Amino acid sequence: MHPTVKRFLRAVLFLVVQAAVLAVIVQSVAAQPSPYTNLDGSATIYFASNRVTGGNPTGDYEIFRMDPDGSGVEQMTSNTYMDWHPVASSDSNRLVFASNRVTAGNPQGDHEIYVMNMDGTNVSQVTSNTVYDGHPSPKSGGVGISEIVFTRAYLGEFDGELVKVTYPGLVETRLTDNTAEEGHANWSGSTITFGSNKDGDWDIYTMTETGADRTKLTYNNIMDAGPHWNTAGTKIVFHSKRAGSMAVYTMNSNGTTQTMVPNTNAGNFDGTPYYSFDSTRIVYASEGSGSDWDSEIINIKTNGTARVQLTSNTGFDDLWVPYRSLVDAPPSSCEIKAENPQNPQYLGPTGVDITASTFVGFLGIVFGGTILVRGRRRKLSPTV
Repeated sequence: MHPTVKRFLRAVLFLVVQAAVLAVIVQSVAAQPSPYTNLDGSATIYFASNRVTGGNPTGDYEIFRMDPDGSGVEQMTSNTYMDWHPVASSDSNRLVFASNRVTAGNPQGDHEIYVMNMDGTNVSQVTSNTVYDGHPSPKSGGVGISEIVFTRAYLGEFDGELVKVTYPGLVETRLTDNTAEEGHANWSGSTITFGSNKDGDWDIYTMTETGADRTKLTYNNIMDAGPHWNTAGTKIVFHSKRAGSMAVYTMNSNGTTQTMVPNTNAGNFDGTPYYSFDSTRIVYASEGSGSDWDSEIINIKTNGTARVQLTSNTGFDDLWVPYRSLVDAPPSSCEIKAENPQNPQYLGPTGVDITASTFVGFLGIVFGGTILVRGRRRKLSPTV
């Protein structure tokens, strides 16, 4: 066979294999509406929502806060970009979040990590590159934040890895390096819990803040994800599909006594849970049931009683895709058409439907602003 033909066939085979891998990843983590919330020491819930408000007429994702009873809702960011994944530091001093806002340090508008005051002021950009950075979790160092761990999709790699960065020093250290999807890390002291599909399905792990002593806590062929520590670092709350539908579970820090929280498996998706600061309650997302695709935030006691719905609107409080670190959001160069957000339609800037192969959104990032459509690379212009 002619050498040129061989090179061509190898190139085609590479693209086919990568497309198949990414398609499986995308299908295995179908979009689920749920909030990324955090109760800080002052008992404030921070979340992201695409609700239409006077400060958010375009209905993009902005960061909000509210009291534990659902009152006192306040919008903290206001722009035409996606601001989400807010997590408060344990000392209630600063808030970390992800955004694809265009700045001098992010002219291409990819997802970067940011820090701001608890009232939304003094925003500072933490990461600056041309890849996806998202799902941050802060480590508090006395007053404020000393380090942040987050998920990154490296160029040329088709998975998500965990990276930590000092703050405000901004010195980065890569914590994981493998072919698995790893994300939604959460810090407790010097230990990090996170989700990984290293063994084929999603399970929960812990490791030291240096990436050492990796320990698997859940063992099954069902999705276990979204781990979050309680304040004392003795318990972990997470979501799992082991009961059939996604529900909220708790376990000890060593993985023992895994128990479903009653009254948290009534909807299409009940998950993305977080402990309250005093560890007596859990906040999580409940998508609803049947054709009710919007997501609301629920506050419930750890024993499953005193369940209170905190939000009620037709927006998503909040929409994030569990562990979809490759395409965590629709690519910023695409528009999303979502009559049914559970199965959104992705459109290129010319209206081309690229839903059938959403992996091209990530390939577009890898290939510097181009996507592969029907075997041809096409340049995408940002649509905000």
